[in-house]
Amino acid sequence: MRRTFSVVEHAAAEFRALLPPRLVEQIDFSTLKQCSGSYVDEALAGSQSDLLFSVNISGKPALLYLLFEHQSSVDKLMPLRLLRYVVRILERHVQDARTPSLALPLSVVVPLVLHHSETGWTAAKTLEELFDETLVNDPEILRLIPRLGFVLDDISHLSDEALADRALGVVPALTLWALRDARSPTRLVQSLDHWASAMAELLLAPNGREAHLESYGGS
Repeated sequence: MRRTFSVVEHAAAEFRALLPPRLVEQIDFSTLKQCSGSYVDEALAGSQSDLLFSVNISGKPALLYLLFEHQSSVDKLMPLRLLRYVVRILERHVQDARTPSLALPLSVVVPLVLHHSETGWTAAKTLEELFDETLVNDPEILRLIPRLGFVLDDISHLSDEALADRALGVVPALTLWALRDARSPTRLVQSLDHWASAMAELLLAPNGREAHLESYGGS
């Protein structure tokens, strides 16, 4: 997963497919660049991986954060975990700027979570949903709590046709198919015919065999 979407063109295709259309129109994808480092907790390195990209949105510097979930269960505290990661990203931004004046304004961070599980996503997608509903409904309290949402790419029950219609390209599409069906040999075999032509196309392409192996190997 990480190898596939470390390729800027593949990451751009995923962002174009999932981000709101009005936001996509404001993004200058020619400026998209991968940033170094990971912000995932060491204890979760086996179940999550991430990529951070810098980009210009409406001519201003911004960051697109892509988090991959490899665990089979839904993380009910995902908004809180994402808040921690976003804070780390912003702290790195401030450190790199060296002075507070140069760090301002802070870069906008847009989080996107790629998820797959047997149930599909069933948990909160905004941080305020994790707080007591009665208290959060009070406007005076709501404005005092941290707020964070994220774009969710839940491929758990996405059909082969819907996945192919995204026009991500051969390698990203095959990678998401493998991610979706890897834990279900039955579903993997059932959908094999649909992806056979894509696999053949990949193997015939220059460096196709290496790309094929990378799309199925590691995160």
